[in-house]
Amino acid sequence: MPDRYIYRLTKSRLPDSIGTKAKQLQSLKYMGVKIPQTWIVSWHAQLDSITNHDKTLAKLHDEISLIIQSHKTYAVRSSSNIEDSGDFSFAGKFDTILGVRNLEGVLDSIEQVWQSSTSNEVIQYKQSIGNKSEILMGVIIQEMVSPLLSGVSFSKNPLTGLGEVVIEAVEGIGSALVQDGVTPVYWVHKRGRWLKHPETTNMAENLAYKIVKETVKIARKFGKPVDLEWAYDGQNLYWLQLREITALNKLKIYSNKFSKEFLPGIIKPLVWSINIPLVNQGWIDLISEIIGSNDLRPKDLAHSFYYRAYFETTTFSDLFEKLGLPAESIEINMGIIEPADENSGFRPGLRIVKFVPALLRFLIHKWRFEKNILVSFPPLEKKLSEILLVDCKMLTLQEILERIDRLFDVLSKMVYYNIVTPLLMSFYTLYVKGVLSNLGLDFDHFNMTYGLKKMDQYDPNVHFKRLNDYFRKLSPDLQHKIANSEFSDLQHSLDTQPFYEKVNQFLKQFGHLSDSGNDFTVTPWREKPEFILKLIMDYQSPGKSQKPFDIEKVPIKGLKHWLLKVFY
Repeated sequence: MPDRYIYRLTKSRLPDSIGTKAKQLQSLKYMGVKIPQTWIVSWHAQLDSITNHDKTLAKLHDEISLIIQSHKTYAVRSSSNIEDSGDFSFAGKFDTILGVRNLEGVLDSIEQVWQSSTSNEVIQYKQSIGNKSEILMGVIIQEMVSPLLSGVSFSKNPLTGLGEVVIEAVEGIGSALVQDGVTPVYWVHKRGRWLKHPETTNMAENLAYKIVKETVKIARKFGKPVDLEWAYDGQNLYWLQLREITALNKLKIYSNKFSKEFLPGIIKPLVWSINIPLVNQGWIDLISEIIGSNDLRPKDLAHSFYYRAYFETTTFSDLFEKLGLPAESIEINMGIIEPADENSGFRPGLRIVKFVPALLRFLIHKWRFEKNILVSFPPLEKKLSEILLVDCKMLTLQEILERIDRLFDVLSKMVYYNIVTPLLMSFYTLYVKGVLSNLGLDFDHFNMTYGLKKMDQYDPNVHFKRLNDYFRKLSPDLQHKIANSEFSDLQHSLDTQPFYEKVNQFLKQFGHLSDSGNDFTVTPWREKPEFILKLIMDYQSPGKSQKPFDIEKVPIKGLKHWLLKVFY
């Protein structure tokens, strides 16, 4: 028999025998939120009561007499070794007794909690989930809060897994909500605003905001989505229970917020079978740079709903939250959704420590990304041209399959660059927008690439205009001849050959473009030269461009230098 059975929760070192729920209550205390005065009965008391019932109860009686006050009421709750775990919560399976008075009432309630661990309901539940662990039952003794309001809150929507805080509240004791089925008032908060809130309620909005703020804080420090019970006595907000939302462990959430920017419209099955493995492998390569080796597979990161692409967001959200970033970091970075002030900052927790070395390597690599592209891309282009120059009719089936494997390997590396480059550009742009906004400058009123000659080589409109200018300078007879000839015929005539060469050079540079950058079954420009020829002849200037960004308006020397380096 141990020296003691009961421990005050505020004690710095507590034995493992206090159970999971008690440990999580202690975590709440360390997180800096309020919890009621709490004591824990070790599960050794239950074990000893089996062999020496009277002696164990006598010892408990003596220890309880030192902590119980006759004018107060108490809640007596379970704290076993198997409840509130990451796999199974056992929510509602063990007894909770509220409003307990005096020493004898607490002692009787402890025995009731013990007995609930061997109930038929618990035995059947264990069998249904395949849990063969022995139940070791610790017990929580907690001073009752006299609440005006009480309820539960979730750091993520438990039904959808979306990153929004859900609050359910009732007047009085929370058992009216979790046990008696009283309809609660319902609040949903996301990204600085209420998505849902009751039209009439006795709960003030500032209290709801406080619940949201502390729920987010607890979830961030706990490192997992949380299900919490709380009570408000008119002055203080108390947290009564913490558990992980186990229902989300196997829940996959799909969203097209991001995918519709990269994979818009209907995606044909053939295109899906090639694009998705390539694109998702690029994302996996990017993720692996931060978290190391993993078991992610391309087909797990996206799903087709009605021939449209939806990304599985849970993987990305979990990664960003581990790094202390908002779950929707990609969407924020790409400007698809606006950041919320309270959630958009970088808030690293202890779990980021193990990622720091890889994260530093990642940041250094991406800071030098331009140099990496300049070094890596030309060899990839050479490999690609070597693969594509061979006529497939001259190859055996085995040689074609081997060439496809080589092509996939080269394209997967190109796709990686095609993912990282716009992400970095979006990040730089987002950063510049924020800094300029703080300086009172409106980024949207400026075109920061206006007048940059080196950008001309990447803009087909510039080349369309040049070709149109060249065409208009030709004699009317030559213009008529070009307009009424097949494109391939232009190369055979001395007077039209120069124009043909210029158009052909355009097709070599921009011929891969089409009406869809994702659907390779759409005819590219190089396969419809007559269409391009007509675009050149009919080209109309788009009119005035935005006025150029005035770099001299930037008052911070360091930022000015950075802008010149990145954009100029």
